[in-house]
Amino acid sequence: MIPYPAQIFCDGGVIGPNPSPIGGTWAWCWVHDDVMIKHEYGVVEPCDLGLTKITNNHTELLAAVRALESLT
Repeated sequence: MIPYPAQIFCDGGVIGPNPSPIGGTWAWCWVHDDVMIKHEYGVVEPCDLGLTKITNNHTELLAAVRALESLT
């Protein structure tokens, strides 16, 4: 369970040019009282999202969605 109040930090980026036909990376972490209490990260390919190219906006939004999905 995530203690409250907690902060979420998210980021995403692409591999190569933006938009990228290769894919991108994303990450998020929950922080409470300056301590990271939960995190996740990964790589996403455009085909994972039904796209031919992926942008940094896609990966940043994916990080935020995955963080919110981690809530119980």
